[in-house]
Amino acid sequence: MHKKSNSALFIIVVMLIGIVGISIFSPEIFIQADPTYHTGIPLSDLNNLNCEHHWDDVWSGNNYGAPGFPTKELIDDTKYVTSWKTSGVEAYSEKIVAQGMITENALFETAAPQRGCYRIYIKTSGSNWQKIGDENGYDNRVLRVSGGSLSWQKIDYNSWQIGDNFVAWAQSIVLQLIGPYVGAIKVEYVVEFSCLFNTWRTVMSRDYAYLISGNGKINIAGHSQTDVPMFENGDTVPIQVSCDYSGPTVGESGRWELWAFPLDGRSGRLLTTFSDYTRTTYEWKLPDDAWVRGTSDSKWTIELRNTLFSQDEIMLNTIDVRANAPPTPTVTVDKKEIYLGDKISVTISGEINPITNESIAYYWVRGIYFDNNQQFLYTKSTSGMLTVTPPREGKMYIQVWSHDVAGRETENPAQITITVLAPQDGQEPIPSPILPGDIMTWVLIIVVIIAIVGIGLYAYQKKGFRRKK
Repeated sequence: MHKKSNSALFIIVVMLIGIVGISIFSPEIFIQADPTYHTGIPLSDLNNLNCEHHWDDVWSGNNYGAPGFPTKELIDDTKYVTSWKTSGVEAYSEKIVAQGMITENALFETAAPQRGCYRIYIKTSGSNWQKIGDENGYDNRVLRVSGGSLSWQKIDYNSWQIGDNFVAWAQSIVLQLIGPYVGAIKVEYVVEFSCLFNTWRTVMSRDYAYLISGNGKINIAGHSQTDVPMFENGDTVPIQVSCDYSGPTVGESGRWELWAFPLDGRSGRLLTTFSDYTRTTYEWKLPDDAWVRGTSDSKWTIELRNTLFSQDEIMLNTIDVRANAPPTPTVTVDKKEIYLGDKISVTISGEINPITNESIAYYWVRGIYFDNNQQFLYTKSTSGMLTVTPPREGKMYIQVWSHDVAGRETENPAQITITVLAPQDGQEPIPSPILPGDIMTWVLIIVVIIAIVGIGLYAYQKKGFRRKK
């Protein structure tokens, strides 16, 4: 008996040590599931994600629940993934479908439904509910209505019909949030009733859902997202991954994918997948053909995707042996601070590597912003001269690599910081140094000078004429 107890204790200790070890070396496995999806909004603030069903006279909103009556939540799910992007198709959240309804539970009523509408609210942790849409319209910077309408819709009801069990379904609506909203959404279905000479409006159904982060970030350990570090074939690349929630898959569980794409046109490859809310470092061993002789571009992009949209992208460079890389090229620009809409003239020159004596074939030029890793330019220059037009204000890099005839590129690109300023008062700066006011001043000065000279000449001529007399 004593030996069995010792054996059981030994097994328990070994299991505990194993659990601790796994949690140390693979902490992402033990990130606890959060019922609030890391929004900071407690379930109690959202009626535990249950639809609120209100009454007016003999009418019930959305979910009456008595035998023979339909039961339905106002919103079709309890969570929706939002995008971290702010514009374009990839800024839209998952589709949110809502459909209001009312049911009658008596033979006679004193109030008759006339029409119904929807009202939409959102909130973040620590804030109050903010209305973003109702029967009068919606904020299209925040909300997209891709199906149905929030405005008043007539309810077809005959108050003289015999019997009860009347059900009135509203037109369904399809909503999408625009941008990185993390918090909750509230949808209300409002019905207008009338009775004799009186008309009033009642919120008949109210439902809630979480808006959860679809953000995902990657970077190479020890580097910023704008860096393009170089690795030799066979090296291990430590890719740090931080991903929140992806859209639902067939199995209703989230999935993130890490992809690698060579920029020379070869096919991309899926490196691995991650579950929702993962924080980890994935070590990718570069294949022996990551860099191949004669490649048109030795760089790769690493891309993090979820089931809704591509979330993040970084770049790395490859080579056979670092010592064979061409030297960093020399790059000059005509100006480092410009106004939006101005062009930058870039001049490039490069030297060969004395070890390989491979001549420079062309240069790769990249434009990328600091704040959000937005790459707006990636182009080849054979002449070493080009112009760059940044698309928005902010701080950005111009990065340049020499590319030799063997397909090798510079390990450390030339990098120049450019500041793009917004036009003052919303206007482009006038290129001429002489403003309209200055022109008028010069015109006035010239007129005065001409007048003085004219008066002087006239006086001189008069004096000369008197002497002759």
